Amino acid sequence: MRIITSLFVVYFFAMTTVGLAEEQKKIPIAVVCSSQNLTIADRLCYRIKEEIRKSSGMQLVDESFGGTHFEISIIAIDTEPDNSESVGLGIAYTVIYLIQFPKNSEDKSSSVSYYLTTSIGIVGKNRVAERAEGIVAQADQNFNGWSDLLKTMRLSWVAK
Repeated sequence: MRIITSLFVVYFFAMTTVGLAEEQKKIPIAVVCSSQNLTIADRLCYRIKEEIRKSSGMQLVDESFGGTHFEISIIAIDTEPDNSESVGLGIAYTVIYLIQFPKNSEDKSSSVSYYLTTSIGIVGKNRVAERAEGIVAQADQNFNGWSDLLKTMRLSWVAK
């Protein structure tokens, strides 16, 4: 019985270690959204976060993540703010792709942003999921090369 228990413990430990190693290989990404209580913007941000969670190569982290990480920052406004019949039917948005570096190894609560690129777009309520997929695909494209460089420089994804 002891042998079986020992084998189970070793197996469990090995599987946990493999899981942690795979988790650390994922690119940490924070999503920061800014809008004026716009339902479509909120849905877009939610879908982007869900796409990152589903990704095998990305890990959703909070914007207060203490280590080096990437950030997708979204700013949205209503496309028809003065037309009461059309308010909330569409948004214009900008997506800013950034790398966040902790200022120093002792104080990881503040960071320095490095701008990568920006994109803009307009989306209505029927295309939110499609746009979220496109934004995450663009993030993957923008961040992958940088991720390899940061790993080469031995900058870790480890938080506080």
